[in-house]
Amino acid sequence: MVSFYILAAGVRYRVPKVTLLRMGANLAVDYVVGAIPLVGDLFDVAWKSNQMNVRLLRERATVSAADAKRGRLSDWLFVGLIMLCLAAMLVGSVVIAWYILSFVGGQLSSLF
Repeated sequence: MVSFYILAAGVRYRVPKVTLLRMGANLAVDYVVGAIPLVGDLFDVAWKSNQMNVRLLRERATVSAADAKRGRLSDWLFVGLIMLCLAAMLVGSVVIAWYILSFVGGQLSSLF
């Protein structure tokens, strides 16, 4: 949720869409590689997607903090699409994990 908040802040500060997409890609890489046991833990030590996104936000912000009350509708829709894709990745990984666990459970129950 913190990651989504940083992404939404990009809209309020009118960060370009390409930067918003890069911020979303940082989150996706963090999620995909971070989900791998052991390797993901080591990766998380080096890959700090939220810190990278805050740095991108500071570098690419086009309005001052006082003017950053709200973003444009097209930017909100774009970020909404990015967030929807990231949520779909989460749901997909849960479905795959459930399928694998049910398959393994079925194989184990057939042995006993």
